[in-house]
Amino acid sequence: MAVPSEGIPESAMTAAEAPQASTDDVETQVPALLAYIAGALVDHPDEVAVEHELSDDAIVLRLHVRQTDIGKVIGKQGRTARAIRNLLQAAANERNLNVQLHFVDA
Repeated sequence: MAVPSEGIPESAMTAAEAPQASTDDVETQVPALLAYIAGALVDHPDEVAVEHELSDDAIVLRLHVRQTDIGKVIGKQGRTARAIRNLLQAAANERNLNVQLHFVDA
């Protein structure tokens, strides 16, 4: 094993050593990632809810947040929403799945 960089524990797993995710893992990990990101952005993280459906080639996600928090997850000119979609797509790309994200105010 190579000498670790400063700040990275020697026991850290490299990308090559990481286990490959199955479709079931992606189905649970992508919504969990969305809930984590959204919870960090909003004022009322306890009211964040994520619904998901898995089809043959896509994961459809619905993010429910309080009406007063919807602007925080969308951002100015949709930049935050675009960034969230990019992160989710990167997480789902391993299985060649597309991500559709819909924002719903509760």
